[in-house]
Amino acid sequence: MLAAAVDALAFMVGWFSKFPEYQKNDVYILGESYAGHYAPNLAQKILLHNEKTPGQSNINLKGFLIGNPWTDSYYDNKGAVDFWYHHSLISDETYNEIQKSCDYRVEPAVGFSTSAACRNAANHASNLEMAEIDAYNIYAGNCNAGSIVNDSTASTKTRPSFFLGLKDSNFCGPDTTTPYLNLPEVKAALHARPGINWTECSLIINSQYSVTSVVQSMLPVYRYLLTKGLKIWIYSGDIDGVVPTTGTRYWLRELDLTVEVPWYPWNHSTQVGGWTQVYKGLTFVTVRDAGHMVPADKPSQALQVFRRFLAGKPLPSF
Repeated sequence: MLAAAVDALAFMVGWFSKFPEYQKNDVYILGESYAGHYAPNLAQKILLHNEKTPGQSNINLKGFLIGNPWTDSYYDNKGAVDFWYHHSLISDETYNEIQKSCDYRVEPAVGFSTSAACRNAANHASNLEMAEIDAYNIYAGNCNAGSIVNDSTASTKTRPSFFLGLKDSNFCGPDTTTPYLNLPEVKAALHARPGINWTECSLIINSQYSVTSVVQSMLPVYRYLLTKGLKIWIYSGDIDGVVPTTGTRYWLRELDLTVEVPWYPWNHSTQVGGWTQVYKGLTFVTVRDAGHMVPADKPSQALQVFRRFLAGKPLPSF
């Protein structure tokens, strides 16, 4: 996704040129999921831009915060399959077949493998063994007519699953974002074309991703960024089955970071909000009982993580 980073950097340079009064403001990059590629790539591009054009045009990048980030195809694919198995979502036979047949390193997702045996095993997991759950939040309620009859705010939505060969997920809950962003006054405020319709996910955009981009590991980029003194936080909803905590912990381990504050439960209104560990140059946070979209599942906990990130302070212990 280097092209996206180049375009985003060009936009930022142009924006600061038009509004120079903001030039010295601190800049943070936030995102989730495939921002695991977008954010570190953009951060690297900004730092290289600052080195090439020192002075007035510098962008005052301070750090980035990413949730459940797709980072490295081997560790994220392996982490997802291990997560399915250890949460009793798939059988021993399916797990063993995926382990035997799938090459996590060279495919964007096990369900899209060039190996027929790998595709068949992943499709079996998706279309049979995990067919009745939302992989983005494995403990979310099943959205069917009987379960929402007394809830006027609930709606059934389809969320495309881009990785791991999982089928599209039908999930249940109030959707306030889509109608809000499609309001004429909101489009006008954002200078969007009046006739355009905003959607949460776009398979048109997804179809343009190249295998080379998706499988590219961000670990070399992290190794560069970790030398630059940025504030880097990674948070992870711990019941996401698409880009789960398991895979994130695998690739963090590969970075071989020095632990400064060992693993501990963090306090959210006297309840365990999740767990966290502070490394030299990076903070990792899990959010308890949250799926892939942490701010949607646990907004209060997400806000606490966000505030602590900006303040540069570890999450509170008990």
